[in-house]
Amino acid sequence: PVVRDRVDNVVGLLHVKDLIRFLSDNSSEDFRVEHVTRKPVAFVPEGQACSSVLTDMRAGRHHMAVVIDEFGGMSGIVTLEDLIEEIVGDIRDEHDQEEAPIVDLGDGRLMVNASVPIGDLSRYLGVEFEDGDYHSLGGFIIDRLGRVPGEGSMVSEFGLDFIVREADERHVMKVEIIREAPSPDSLMPRSSSRSQSAA
Repeated sequence: PVVRDRVDNVVGLLHVKDLIRFLSDNSSEDFRVEHVTRKPVAFVPEGQACSSVLTDMRAGRHHMAVVIDEFGGMSGIVTLEDLIEEIVGDIRDEHDQEEAPIVDLGDGRLMVNASVPIGDLSRYLGVEFEDGDYHSLGGFIIDRLGRVPGEGSMVSEFGLDFIVREADERHVMKVEIIREAPSPDSLMPRSSSRSQSAA
């Protein structure tokens, strides 16, 4: 956070990557913090629910927000990544039985724990997820839908259907991944396809 006069007077946010980019293109003698300060600042109260903060930040296209206490003082910062990981995080206690994070159901279907790291899933499926404000399967789905999805919500990418099978108002827990069936046209022999076109 960038402050003016006192610590609670937050006037903007400074991202390290903005600072590095500026200094690589300009002389350090020309540098002033205001040159790389991002405005406006999003403020959220400490008591606001994570899902509500996520919705507000996405609507305002903010990647970071300042958290304020009941007196208007700054108590910290929160990022989109923090929120998504908090929402999709799967909290276990000592009595929970460990289960495989990815279960092959057969017929091109998988049941996957939403907390599985997106890098691990990418390697398992052989697909490349684009960079985003997420590190898990649940975070990927929330990023695509722009909200915490309910059971039955679906995202389709890479020829795969990602269907939420277990969720509550705050968390995505289980996702079924189904490989989309090829269309009849894609199954048609090329020779037949050419002969029909000629006809």
